[in-house]
Amino acid sequence: MGNLYDSYAECVKAKIEGTFTPQMIDYPTIEEGIAGLKYVEACLESQEKGNIWVEV
Repeated sequence: MGNLYDSYAECVKAKIEGTFTPQMIDYPTIEEGIAGLKYVEACLESQEKGNIWVEV
């Protein structure tokens, strides 16, 4: 977790200093977070329905 915060902090610092570039991003995006949550929700739904395949 520390590496994620460190990378984010470096991007914030670079943004303030005017040196930020998108290539600096080395942490999960909001889209990746949403995809992860959808996966977890599908796992929970599958378990609730008797461990069947569910649509993600």
